[in-house]
Amino acid sequence: MKKVMKFLFVCVSMILHAQVGINNEAPLATLDVTKNSVVSTINSGILIPRLKKGDVTSMTEGVTAVQNSLLIYATEPFSTDVSVLNDPANSKYYWIDREGYYYYNVNSLKWLRLVTTEPTGLENIALRDGTKKFAWRFIGINPSNYATIGKYAVDMQYVPANLSELLVTHPSLGPISYSSIRSFNPNYGSALPGASGENSFVTGVMNISSGLASQSMGAANISSGLASQAFGVGNLSSGAGAVSFGAQNISSGDYSMTAGSGNTATTDQTVAMGVANISDALNAVSIGQENQNYSQASFALGNNNEVGVQGITKFGSIAIGQENQVFSSASSAIGANNIIEDNVDASVALGTGIVLNNIDIAGTTFSFGSYPTLETIMVSNVDAPRRINFGNGSRNALTALITNRDAFTILRNGKVGINYDNFELSTHAGQSDAILQVNGNGQMKGLYTNIRIGNTILADDHTVILTGNVSLPTPTTTNKGRTLVLCGDSSTSRMISGALQDMGGTYTSVSTANVPGEKCYTFQSTGSVWWIISR
Repeated sequence: MKKVMKFLFVCVSMILHAQVGINNEAPLATLDVTKNSVVSTINSGILIPRLKKGDVTSMTEGVTAVQNSLLIYATEPFSTDVSVLNDPANSKYYWIDREGYYYYNVNSLKWLRLVTTEPTGLENIALRDGTKKFAWRFIGINPSNYATIGKYAVDMQYVPANLSELLVTHPSLGPISYSSIRSFNPNYGSALPGASGENSFVTGVMNISSGLASQSMGAANISSGLASQAFGVGNLSSGAGAVSFGAQNISSGDYSMTAGSGNTATTDQTVAMGVANISDALNAVSIGQENQNYSQASFALGNNNEVGVQGITKFGSIAIGQENQVFSSASSAIGANNIIEDNVDASVALGTGIVLNNIDIAGTTFSFGSYPTLETIMVSNVDAPRRINFGNGSRNALTALITNRDAFTILRNGKVGINYDNFELSTHAGQSDAILQVNGNGQMKGLYTNIRIGNTILADDHTVILTGNVSLPTPTTTNKGRTLVLCGDSSTSRMISGALQDMGGTYTSVSTANVPGEKCYTFQSTGSVWWIISR
């Protein structure tokens, strides 16, 4: 009877005050639960329904607006539920991604977490897994769903709730590493994102730092080489100490560097900068656009230049400008559309449309100007290939039928041709023994020659005022064509000896007369005699 009266008293109290007190007689709220002060072993607290996925799904079908704020405790996540995967934005179970308290919100038609704030602070991992690692991770992330974190590591990675726990084995695995990534792809493959290399660093989206002391920043970069770095989008740095900046670059050579877009540096100590350049030989450098450098310690600068041939060892060459091709060692092409073919080492092409060929043991060494004649379509003189050649700028670079395209040519035998196409050919250079050959008229102004007083004849003498008798040098092919003017210095006759000749015959000597106006002789060597030109 006593219990009945007490129950009636509670009911009357609820009606009068609309408040319920459990373990207390003066409730301070609609429901006021106080711990049991008499029996301390009794569990204090409130147990609300604990529901599995099936329970939540069945119950939700009957939830209406009058059940707004309905509170449950979900024991299973919906991360792999079909409704979440097929339509995550509209799924009622979008936020049930882990075990915990959830309430139903009729405005969004979703179950929401009681606490929706994502983790922003860090916690010491040693407090979570019991190991003294001095490592740190976001507060609230369950470490049992992640791989073991490295010692001294900082794991700042986090994924959206609907893809929660997809970063299994993705955190900072290496000692003294740092990871801060966002992953949206559960099928990333065998190369999982994160800072897995010792002393490595990762931040951004889907980056990998698997090399020792490597770094990746941006999106979809991979740094797998020792102390390698990748910054930007889709770069790969697999060589030791390799660096990639920009987008879609590959630095696979040790200590190689790429910067820009679509560049490749595949061999050790190479550099490729700009757009779609290739450096594939030791110490090769390519800067600009679509340059290809396959020659060791060589340099390509500009647009679409080629240095060397892949698979063939060449070295020390340079291509600067546009669409130059250098296939020899220690050679340089500067300008546009110049070609230095294979085995024409130590050559220079400076200008436009110059072709240095490989017909002879040594082709043209230096070629300047625009569109000189092409040795490749001629049969060169092996004894007299070009040393230096200047083109005169003819625009037709594909035929040798245009005349006078070679303005100036110096051959290796020292002969000089002016205005001769293919001067090295025997039809030109062999026609005359002259060192200088000119195809056309010439004009010389201000020609000065040596004049002196004495009784000897020196190598550079042209005019000598004789103070005594003198003998002419022996006429040879070396001094063929040389001219000497010899005059007496007084009324005394001076004897000039040598192999002399004129139209009247040969002589062993002549003398300067003491008659005014007849004191001088002019001689010129024919190679066999000194011809008396005038007296």
